[in-house]
Amino acid sequence: MKITLEQIDLVRKRTNASYKEAKEALERFDGDVVEALAYLDESGKAPKTEFGSRRAFMDKVRDLIHKGNITKFLVTKDSKTVLNIPLNLVIILALVGNYVFAAALLIALVLGYKFNIVSPNEQNNMSVVPKNPESSVQNQSSNNENQ
Repeated sequence: MKITLEQIDLVRKRTNASYKEAKEALERFDGDVVEALAYLDESGKAPKTEFGSRRAFMDKVRDLIHKGNITKFLVTKDSKTVLNIPLNLVIILALVGNYVFAAALLIALVLGYKFNIVSPNEQNNMSVVPKNPESSVQNQSSNNENQ
């Protein structure tokens, strides 16, 4: 049986195989596309995408949810922790009550509260407000006086 370009394109599209691999698989099974697809899948010649299966996708989602649960959103004032909640909860609150949540954050900033996102791995901590805003203001004013 003659192998057509359409058959090769179909096999390539479904498996992400190269033209050569798709053509060889089709020749091996006399143009039977289904058999060629099964062969490429079983032999591992067809490269897999990152989210190639539902299970891999669900594993990625589970990992993201777990990371969000162990990463904490801290609200502090005068070195005292006022609020310590998982980052996932902050994301849900921001999505559900976006205007109220944004207003609450702005009011807290004006009142001098600081926000930190803290992961269990101490290298990935992120501060939303500078750790010592007074020192940065003093540094800027001393730089202006020196000029």
